[in-house]
Amino acid sequence: MILAFDKLSFSQVSSLYKLLLKYCQESDECKVTQELDEDRQLTKEDLICEEDDQDVIEGKANFLSGGTFSQKQAEYFIAHQAGLLQSHENQALQPKVMQKQISELLRGNPGLAEAHYLSYLNNLRINEFCNTVHELYRYSDKHAFSDSSNTSYATDQGDSFRYAALNLAGLHCRFGHTDEAMASLKEAITMAQAANDSICLQHALGWLCRLQQEKGEDLGYLLDRSVTRARELNLPYLASLGIQNYTKQKCLAGADPASMFSYFLGSDAMNSLHNMPDLMCTCLAMQCAMWQMYGQSEMSRLCSQMLLHMNNSAELAKSSFPVDGEAVCIVLCHLATLHANHGYYNTALDTISYMKKTFPSHSQHAKLWMLVEQQIAFTRSVYHAKWSAAEQAVLNMMALDITEALYRKCILLRMKGETCEAYELVNKLLEECQEKKKNYTVEHHVRLLITLAELCCQTSNYTLAASHLLQCMSLCQQHHLYYLVAMTTMHLAHVQLLLNLPHQALSLVEKSMTQVLAHGSQYDKCCVLLLLAKCQLACCQPTQPTKRKDALMSAVRILNEVCDGLQKTEAHCKLKEVFYIQARIYHELGYQAERNKCALQFRQLDQLFPSSVSPPVSTL
Repeated sequence: MILAFDKLSFSQVSSLYKLLLKYCQESDECKVTQELDEDRQLTKEDLICEEDDQDVIEGKANFLSGGTFSQKQAEYFIAHQAGLLQSHENQALQPKVMQKQISELLRGNPGLAEAHYLSYLNNLRINEFCNTVHELYRYSDKHAFSDSSNTSYATDQGDSFRYAALNLAGLHCRFGHTDEAMASLKEAITMAQAANDSICLQHALGWLCRLQQEKGEDLGYLLDRSVTRARELNLPYLASLGIQNYTKQKCLAGADPASMFSYFLGSDAMNSLHNMPDLMCTCLAMQCAMWQMYGQSEMSRLCSQMLLHMNNSAELAKSSFPVDGEAVCIVLCHLATLHANHGYYNTALDTISYMKKTFPSHSQHAKLWMLVEQQIAFTRSVYHAKWSAAEQAVLNMMALDITEALYRKCILLRMKGETCEAYELVNKLLEECQEKKKNYTVEHHVRLLITLAELCCQTSNYTLAASHLLQCMSLCQQHHLYYLVAMTTMHLAHVQLLLNLPHQALSLVEKSMTQVLAHGSQYDKCCVLLLLAKCQLACCQPTQPTKRKDALMSAVRILNEVCDGLQKTEAHCKLKEVFYIQARIYHELGYQAERNKCALQFRQLDQLFPSSVSPPVSTL
């Protein structure tokens, strides 16, 4: 007890004296004596009640209610809640409740600097900029001047100031304030160089790479130097994180996929050796995204399942907090998108409902599942020709990701037949892509070129459409986007079919359809099979009755499969085109009952989902 009392600061001793005085005045003299005798016999473990520990673990709000608590309880509460905010935010206290508990902590311990840091994290997760900066300043001030009697006071004060500047740079980077972040980072670098603090300089180098990367600059050498220096300083976390950033930079620049995955092996080995589960999850999430970008959806799904299984494994269960951060949220969003692409909308919505519980709306990762939810709503609205609902989904996406929202708006304008507005918006976005602005990747550039080619087909400008598709093909091949190469080939085959070159179109379809059927969405598969049936019919002229009839019967079987897939994805507008082609085929074969059935189905769908003003067969 004497040792614990000697460690208290002056403000803590004053608070203890006032509490003890109030306690003695309200109690009987004999009861006070008895309580003090019992307190002398308490051990260190008895000071923290079992109920209080359970309340902290479960995140209950009444852990520190009452205002009388020890410094050990306060430190335990701060450490526990800070750990939950970093790894399992859902189990931490609600923002308002946590802020109330922090106020009670500071009322009893005004000199507790760590409480301000917890308040800083609490405000940061709800994106409250002003309070976040204020709490960071208060934590840095109290931490720097808390122990002025120590012989290492000047050194500790310098450490506090330069790491405060580093945290301020990260804060500004989080909110997108690039200039302010760079100014704070330069200040931290200057103080770290003056103090010869290599560790602080290494952290500053990591933030510098992050800021330069957002500007679209090439950081290959800088990242390579960062990884090498982190290994020399024995900083495994920064080294592994640098390897992952280096791999991401090279992947977006079009490096060889095999070398990219070899870099991930080095990061995985370092993560396993030093027991860094958060970086393990990040590495798997990046591999999932990379496989998807390369067009291997099955491998992407496998990485997603590995991450989710690893998060529930026995090794992580032994740790204090399970990893349930951004990587898990990204993978769950990816799985929800895959389910929606294959027509399993209920499963996708169930996954989103789970994310709503795990990552509430006030969570810092909530915008990820919000964006996926709006993307699914937009896709279904477009399939149903509900333009007002699609426009509302685009407006909702504007607040989450303006780049994705503008791309979806281009698709909506094209589907509605507003080609002039769509042309203007697509050309504007393509100019921004060529300037390499933030959030504009090569994959996004390719999808914009495909949309522009579809607009050219809608306006019967097939030559210009072919030119855009060839440019798109070149970009895909340079960056190893194999699935987009296959889809670009399909669009090029469709242009050739519109130019009355069915044999060349059929050759292209048969060459690249395997990639789409193996890794594409249900809607893309149906579009490719529909294009295959069109090409087969166009290649067999009526002057060859036997071959023509065989082609018609083969097309009927293909179109039946297409109908099942489109009904599964609820793509009713595309389904009308299939019924129209089926009716024409049955009419040529002389099957009047089947022809009338398809015509009736077309009419019913057209009444429920009116077509746009553009011809439905002008695009893939």
